[in-house]
Amino acid sequence: MLGRESAEWAIMLRSLMVIWAVSATFFLVVLGFSHPPGNTRTLLGWIDVIAFTVLGMLFAGQDRLPRWTPDVCAYVMYVIVGGVIFTLQDADSPIAFFYLWLSVHSFYFLPWRRATPQVAFIACNYAVSLLAITGAAFPLLRWAVTVLTIAVICLFVALLRARVDALVARLSNVARTDPLTGLRNRRGYDELLTVEIARSDRTGRSLALLVLDIDHFKAVNDRFGHPAGDAVLRKVAAELERSARRMDVPARVGGEEFVVLLPETDSDGGYLVAERIRHAVRHAFPRERHKVTVTVGVACYPGDACDSESLFRAADIALLAGKNAGRDCSVAYSGPRLEPPVDRPPGAALCRRSPEDPAPA
Repeated sequence: MLGRESAEWAIMLRSLMVIWAVSATFFLVVLGFSHPPGNTRTLLGWIDVIAFTVLGMLFAGQDRLPRWTPDVCAYVMYVIVGGVIFTLQDADSPIAFFYLWLSVHSFYFLPWRRATPQVAFIACNYAVSLLAITGAAFPLLRWAVTVLTIAVICLFVALLRARVDALVARLSNVARTDPLTGLRNRRGYDELLTVEIARSDRTGRSLALLVLDIDHFKAVNDRFGHPAGDAVLRKVAAELERSARRMDVPARVGGEEFVVLLPETDSDGGYLVAERIRHAVRHAFPRERHKVTVTVGVACYPGDACDSESLFRAADIALLAGKNAGRDCSVAYSGPRLEPPVDRPPGAALCRRSPEDPAPA
């Protein structure tokens, strides 16, 4: 487990150890100060030995423990609680509250399908303990109130956890989204690029990267104002989403700079997508007061670069070649494969222009 999952597993184990430590210590106090009769004292002693044994296993195991450990610990605790209630021969014993500790823990950390059966087990275990003590005079109301209280509290804990998870997911999405265009931002792009490069290494399929820059964007801002520039950025972003394939992922990584990740795509395929995007942007502003075009650099992994940084640099070199060639064109990187540390060799990109494109001004 990595990242958030491993951190949550560690928190789950630590909280589980705290519950078992408090429970085992409490049972030891009951054994030492309640002065139960001989047989009862022996049974409580064995229960306490089991509790401290489980605590020791949790403390010694740590990350080596299997993922079903919390489930087993919960059921063992429920059996122990029922055993203590029966051993003390007290149907009104407040020991029943111990059912709540592990059930709340389970509903907070475990999925519904693993936590829900525990409430049914608690209901059966508590009923068996009460029947063994009271026989025909079973305290139905006490049993029902206890079980329903545990069920309701666990339900609210599960709903609270679901709400917290949704909030964390929303905040995580906001942290990876550009607020102006709705595309991924640089952070979201970096994370996805790392994943796609790892997938490319695993599958042996190419990964293409497009780097786009809006031509003369500063002139749009200077002449028409920043609201007009923001409108251009939003419209270009919309064209990227509309023109790219369903599997492709566009992102805004700078002021007027965009990227598009093209999984399972080689350099030629990337060039074709780049041309489609470029033509879509050019024709998206027919009635505007200003002409809007983009220049696109294309690079491919692993053919043009050895890692994420050098892949971006290769596409950036191609983009620079396109700007030097007059802008409003798509350029495929054709230099040597970039290795870190990277220098930009002159003439490393070859500009390809569609026959129907006008010559640059």
